[in-house]
Amino acid sequence: MPKLDAIRGGGKDSTHLDVLALVTLAAIERNAELRTALWALTEATAHAATPQVLNAAPLGGNIRQRLHCWYFRNEA
Repeated sequence: MPKLDAIRGGGKDSTHLDVLALVTLAAIERNAELRTALWALTEATAHAATPQVLNAAPLGGNIRQRLHCWYFRNEA
């Protein structure tokens, strides 16, 4: 089974990066290659939650949060 908590690709011979679903938001924020190539993504993750949540929340779980969280589904 592939490891889903990795950021793959990059380097001077690659033109893309794969950010897999179980990568934490903190790992995205700290990744130097992402910071260079997708600086807006790393800045957004830095402001997405508290430090405790950044260290625990995976990217895939954060994307799906709107579907399951009563706070995000509440239109009021």
